[in-house]
Amino acid sequence: MLTSSRQRALLATLALAAGRLVSIDALARGVWGETPPAHIRGSLQTYVMRLRRLCGEDVVVTEPEGYRLVVDPSRVDALRFLRALDQAAATSDPAQRRALLTAALATWGGTPLEGVGSPALAAEWEPLLTERHLFAVEQRIDLDTGLVPDARLVAELTDLVAQHPLRESLWERLVRALARSGRRAEALARYAGLRALLADELGVEPGEDLRR
Repeated sequence: MLTSSRQRALLATLALAAGRLVSIDALARGVWGETPPAHIRGSLQTYVMRLRRLCGEDVVVTEPEGYRLVVDPSRVDALRFLRALDQAAATSDPAQRRALLTAALATWGGTPLEGVGSPALAAEWEPLLTERHLFAVEQRIDLDTGLVPDARLVAELTDLVAQHPLRESLWERLVRALARSGRRAEALARYAGLRALLADELGVEPGEDLRR
């Protein structure tokens, strides 16, 4: 078990590269951020040695310019998730895409890299993973339309806009789902609430699609 946050950060930095070389500089950023130690290589060697004791001597390979984790990308949650989304995007069959998106989203575990202990790694990966997750959710909701009761979609979208109040594409889907289910007054009230929120927070009007 990795009890040290820097040990977890080292493993995560290597794992997200999954079999590819990670340079000394990249590892230093992942482990120490903007305040690396005076002797980076020596400190990294110490952490790599401890990691090998836990994971196996052959798991971390030393290269002239850095280190490489010998692991199949499918064993890294974040990479497996992204690969599943790419597979879904590549298929032209709506039913198959919906099934692939549903399966991929079922693996989502919450805040990316939570508990890893690397602000630098989180800053690099969390926005990417969160955006891909939300886009996939929106695509799956679109594919659910007509197959899943609108009331269920409204409940899901209500939770999502509470978590991401400035994401207009979620609000657009919520307004549409409310209108389809006969709740036009509530749909207009939701739109009015968003319009006020955007004006207060960003000083802008809702986008053209949402206004229409």
